[in-house]
Amino acid sequence: MQFCLRAFGDLSSSSAYLLLAFFLFLVGQGSYGGFIAAFSRNIRNFSQANRGKITGAMIGGFAISSGIYAQIYNFGFKSTSNGISHYLLMLAIMLPAILIIGGFLQLDASGIQRPVASADEELELREDSGIEEEDDFEPPIDSDVVSPEENIITGATVDVTGRKLIFDPTFLILWAVFSIGSGSGLMWINNVGSMGSAVGMPASQRPIIVGILAISNLTGRLFFGYMGDLLAHRLQRPWFLIISAIIMSFAHLLHAIVASVPSLYISTIFTGLAYGGFFTTSVTILSILFGTKFFSMNNSFLSLAPAGGGLAFGFIAGILYDKSDGSHMEGDEVVCSGRGCFGNSLIITSVMCILSIAGSIVLRHRIKKRLAANVFQPLETETKL
Repeated sequence: MQFCLRAFGDLSSSSAYLLLAFFLFLVGQGSYGGFIAAFSRNIRNFSQANRGKITGAMIGGFAISSGIYAQIYNFGFKSTSNGISHYLLMLAIMLPAILIIGGFLQLDASGIQRPVASADEELELREDSGIEEEDDFEPPIDSDVVSPEENIITGATVDVTGRKLIFDPTFLILWAVFSIGSGSGLMWINNVGSMGSAVGMPASQRPIIVGILAISNLTGRLFFGYMGDLLAHRLQRPWFLIISAIIMSFAHLLHAIVASVPSLYISTIFTGLAYGGFFTTSVTILSILFGTKFFSMNNSFLSLAPAGGGLAFGFIAGILYDKSDGSHMEGDEVVCSGRGCFGNSLIITSVMCILSIAGSIVLRHRIKKRLAANVFQPLETETKL
């Protein structure tokens, strides 16, 4: 990239910036392509009993990877001459090599037959899932397509994608809830440095709070994935969206009211946990309800939710920041200090997270209704993946 930019001339020229934008676009496509290829393969390879753990581990690694590469640059290249060029050259060689080798090493285990539960186990799973037993209910004699344990979780009968997916009310509710939760988290992530400045946090502490945010985000993704699997037959996964929304709302409201350095640390920890919970739980629900055959495409549709939510809440936060009583100009930059800088925007995100709880409750009822209609129906598409 650096070589091409220099070939086009000075970095201040418009052509150089256009070329930079083009290469950043390619980087984004390659990054997401490599991630979703590995992600979708592992989603198919493992049963739904481990779906949350696999989702948490995969998207957790994706989330923390930027921090790892940033540290590689800071300790290995930052202090050297032409450090950025050498760093980019290292990435250009190392990352494609990892993707190519990983592509050959990935195994397709989706065709392996999964264990089938007995009739007694089927009845127990039905009772655990909170579905009332009907008088004429008879468990199937034999179901060698997919285990009833997975049927009790999914309630899906086909793999869905395309127009049928994006017009499905259940998907739209999931998309809206995810957009609110992840958008609120992204607003915090993108502005945590400015929030620190607004409450008088020393500049030396700002990298620390960014690191805390990354660790809590990773922890949330792993924790909610593990607990979602562990409690799958006791607590439907939309409950974990509700828990995430409560945590996020509390964190934002706390800092909106207190607006101090300690409250920023506390709220950052809880925001990271909730943000990770929204990601893991939403993606897990997507793969379970709408199948794994078209997971890559379906996840691309769902990925528009954080983009939309982050853009909307970020835009609101920017306007309120500029209009705050504590805002003033320092050179060409708007600087703000005091509680009012982000107080109103945090109250908005807190209220929106509370409203998303209603969407999660509706989502839970829709899933339960789907379960009641489709429980113990063989998922023929599962064995074809």
